[in-house]
Amino acid sequence: REQRCCPHRLSDVFWMNADAAADALKLAEQRHDAADDVGALRFAQKALQLDETLAGAHALMHRLKKFGPGSEMKAIVDRILQAGNHYSVFDTTYASFDANAEATAYRQLSKRVHPDKNRARGAE
Repeated sequence: REQRCCPHRLSDVFWMNADAAADALKLAEQRHDAADDVGALRFAQKALQLDETLAGAHALMHRLKKFGPGSEMKAIVDRILQAGNHYSVFDTTYASFDANAEATAYRQLSKRVHPDKNRARGAE
């Protein structure tokens, strides 16, 4: 009687890893679509560990690192959404408000959070 506890050929291992990596990438995309970016990042990292040549995993990792939790773009969006008033968005008060400086800061901030440039959740 033949027992097959593990694959006998190296190519079998490669294809098993490629299949597992594709499954992990699929789970990462599902988590990303469900607004679970932390879970998506974890599964995308797992997909890359299993198959470094998986192109979709590289693209998802790049997007999550640039716009996901802990990124500068996400921090900007969170700061704006949590601001109590428009003065706190620019870290100023009514007494220290300078219209010219704030206009410049507003233009710079609007470029950084524009949905075409910032794809973090809540940027729209």
